[in-house]
Amino acid sequence: NNRELISSRDLGSRISQSVNVEFIDGDNNDVIRIDTDSLDKMRIGNVEKTLPEWGATHNELVLGSDEYNEATQGLYTEITSVQLPLKPAEKRAEGDEREDRVTFIFEQRLATQPVQQEEKTIRLELIHLKQGTDRYTSAQDCNTADVVQFENVLQVTEPLKVYVIKK
Repeated sequence: NNRELISSRDLGSRISQSVNVEFIDGDNNDVIRIDTDSLDKMRIGNVEKTLPEWGATHNELVLGSDEYNEATQGLYTEITSVQLPLKPAEKRAEGDEREDRVTFIFEQRLATQPVQQEEKTIRLELIHLKQGTDRYTSAQDCNTADVVQFENVLQVTEPLKVYVIKK
């Protein structure tokens, strides 16, 4: 099942036809590595380039509308990992168990709305319960002025960016 071989996030694709995206193991190491120095390749239609030439960064490849060719117009998805499928048992050899390429088909969807996302910044804090409270049932059980310390360090994260998707 190809859905198990690709990790991606749909960012609001509105394609008018199905799009085939083929990943090719360019360095023959049985891994598709999405990174800025990857030798692996991707083919969309008749255009084949290395992943960095398609704009891959560390563990992220965003396929955006209008950037590549007519076949991908309207495709907008983020790909974070690709796994090559295993060869049939009779074709496997020691150290050569995976296919050298895999193709994914992004299909047209009917009546889609573009996804709107809003960037938010959050900070996580680990805080103590109010005195006399033995378990958490709601925010009122927390003493927001009493942040947990571990080895004299407050248990607070740096600001984290998250994306809220509005439908």
